[in-house]
Parts: sequence; structure tokens; C-alpha cells
Amino acid sequence: MSLLVADCVEAGALVRGSIGKRSVLAYDLSSRELIVKSSHLENNKVTWDINHAVPHGPFAEGGHMPARSDDLKDHLSRSSEITITVIGRKSGRAISIPIWFVFDGKLYLMPVQGSDTQWYKNVLKNPKIRIKTGGMEAEVKPVSITDAAQVAAVVEKFRKKYGAGDVKKYYSNFDVAVEAEIEGA
Repeated sequence: MSLLVADCVEAGALVRGSIGKRSVLAYDLSSRELIVKSSHLENNKVTWDINHAVPHGPFAEGGHMPARSDDLKDHLSRSSEITITVIGRKSGRAISIPIWFVFDGKLYLMPVQGSDTQWYKNVLKNPKIRIKTGGMEAEVKPVSITDAAQVAAVVEKFRKKYGAGDVKKYYSNFDVAVEAEIEGA
């Protein structure tokens, strides 16, 4: 077990004879769990209050630890929506939007207005997409799909996942799609 350990002292706590509280945080690199132990001093004896593990939470959601591709793939296989972040082609700013996707070892995105969709135009200018799902994040390199037969295959994947009625309801142009590899997939 590989651990990163941090020792935090909550100074100035004088409760029922306690001089202070002490917390030890360890991050298990193999299981990706945050392990928390808290103690306090009573009658010159250290007593441990809490001993528990928090899977993924603070590190994954805060973006401090990179997502393992297996964890990301697991989230993608269970999610119906991801947030993508692209760089604006004119503003240069990061723009985040929630979108539908299909993941079957590769990540497929379909712009709702096809090649007229703003995020798609941004990706053509700045070919990087940051994806986020379930607190996991990764940067992927998108590849534009413009071949009609390949786009039709992606549309069919979306119909299978979300239903033909909803795809017809929300998507107005089927002239392009985007494919991206998840590293380690």
C-alpha cells in the first residue's frame, strides 16, 4: 500500500481537558481512498475518534489527482451525460457545456446542430476537449467525422442509447460527429 500522509492539527481546541485535536489524513495510491483518523487528548491519553476511508471524493472532484482511465471508463459506461470544456475560437476562454455521448471503448459526441454547433466549431479551431463525469476528468483529442456512413453509424449508436424519439427531438443536423480515444481504452 502506497500512502501519501498529511498531519493536520486543529489548534486551540480546549474541550473537556483536550489540549487539541489531531487529524491524520492518508491517501492510498492503490485504492484511491482518503483515510481519515482523528484523535484527541484526554487525561494525558490519546484517543482515536474516527477511522474511515472515503473513496475517490475530495481528490477526484477537486481535480488534485488525475483520473485513472479505468475509473473514467467506468463512469462513462454508467453515465448519460458528460460535461465538455472547449476553448472558444474567438474568445480563447474555456467554455463548458453538458452533452450526451456514447462510449463503447471510444468516446462519440454528436453536435446537436451538426457542423453549425458552436462547441464543434471551437473544436475545429482548438482540437482539445476536456471531459468530466462523476468527478473524473480527462483531456481527449477529438477527431471530426464527416463521412456520411460513419456519421450514420454514430447516429445509430445515439439512437440505441437515448432512443430514436429523443435523438430526433434534440438533434437537428446529422452531418458531423466527433470521435475521441480515452487513453488506456
